[in-house]
Amino acid sequence: MKFYDDGFTLIEVLIASLIIFSAISIGSLIYQSSVRAVIKINSHISIAEAIPSIVDLIKEDIVSGKDKGEGRFHTYISYLYTSKDIKKGKNILSGFDEISNSISYGRFNITLKEIKLKIIYNDKAFKREEYYTYKELLWKQGEFSFEF
Repeated sequence: MKFYDDGFTLIEVLIASLIIFSAISIGSLIYQSSVRAVIKINSHISIAEAIPSIVDLIKEDIVSGKDKGEGRFHTYISYLYTSKDIKKGKNILSGFDEISNSISYGRFNITLKEIKLKIIYNDKAFKREEYYTYKELLWKQGEFSFEF
């Protein structure tokens, strides 16, 4: 009786295919998790880059008299905010004007506001919400009144 050693046995082929399919599935899982991590990191970066501009937009709204609002920044980022007065200060006679970069003289009312901000990152593949609370000091020209 002659034995031919020309190929693999069925057991060897099954074990080899099991090893190959296991490696492919592990590689696929690693790839998917890395893609999710990249999307999550991109959302963090986008939100971090947008926060200074969003805070400036909110400050403009609050100075114009709004206590709450919403807006969109870029394609994937939208925001909602509410503000409330924490403390109102006494009248002062001069203040720094950010637009002209100089001291302005007149009667100013100072208000410390607390702003609650919700930022929503909404991409087709990923949605994220972040909440922030910060304080903003505002001053407006107003009527002079004596407070003791």
